[in-house]
Amino acid sequence: MHVTGDLEAKLTHSAAKQGRKPDELVQDVLTRYFEEETRFLEAVKRGEEALDRCEYLTHEQVGQRLQRFLQTTSVLQAQPSAPQGTAARKYCPMSR
Repeated sequence: MHVTGDLEAKLTHSAAKQGRKPDELVQDVLTRYFEEETRFLEAVKRGEEALDRCEYLTHEQVGQRLQRFLQTTSVLQAQPSAPQGTAARKYCPMSR
């Protein structure tokens, strides 16, 4: 594979910062790209299948869920911090 100009400079610089060869970096980047593309296409397929089964949310339903989420988040953020000497755990709505 051959890259030129600005892209080649960026690749060389990024690989050097990571202590890697440019070829190794290209392999890793392309591997991650194709893995992500596969995940994305599978998610689209699942979404289309759900739509075919009439399993979807309307725009209004999405808005209602978002409002509930934002209200819950703002209430949790407004709670007082943990007392001295206890470990406070930061709320993260995306954590499992």
